[in-house]
Amino acid sequence: MLARSAHSMGSCIDRFTKTYALATGAFMAGVKGCLADASSQMTLQRDSMYDPARTVAFGLWSGSYCGGFLYLLYTIVFPRVFPLTTACGLAHPSARRHIVGMVAFDNFIASPVFFLPSYYVIREALRTMEQGQAWRVITQPGAVVRTAFDTYRGEFWSCVTMTWGMWIPIHTITFGGWIPVHLRVHFTATMSFFTMCAMSVLQGKLEKQRVPKS
Repeated sequence: MLARSAHSMGSCIDRFTKTYALATGAFMAGVKGCLADASSQMTLQRDSMYDPARTVAFGLWSGSYCGGFLYLLYTIVFPRVFPLTTACGLAHPSARRHIVGMVAFDNFIASPVFFLPSYYVIREALRTMEQGQAWRVITQPGAVVRTAFDTYRGEFWSCVTMTWGMWIPIHTITFGGWIPVHLRVHFTATMSFFTMCAMSVLQGKLEKQRVPKS
């Protein structure tokens, strides 16, 4: 009886996430972003006051990027460009090559070109607001983006090597056929809670090496 109830509940959840994949993925990614930043502030940055606005900003960014952009990439683009099954439902003859293609595209194109730059932009915007210059984020967004990109260029290899070290093995699971297509974003959001915490640790170390701009 218990096993049947658990199976029935699991089937309902699976149908719900499949029907509302975009909404549930964005929600889960947003909650993950909030939790990851809150955990980082409370455990890794205990010498400064907790900033709820920063947590909300990270949640919105995570929900929009992971829940929006990755939904488009993982559930719409990848299944068409890198299918794992044929129209008949059989294993695609190029499935292994397609798995490698998805892992490579995400790690060597999507992450360094989209994910990490957007991460640096949101961090620079938050840093600017923490310095009491919130007006610059609104009136001079180009200057904020340029500063973020300058910082990103200087720390590029530190970030991408850590990203590759975590996400290449994780995405071997994501795209390897173990995770249903409609749950790829949800799985990625769950795993990225830990990778964002690791990124916070790395950023804390890099922050100490940065020379304040005059």
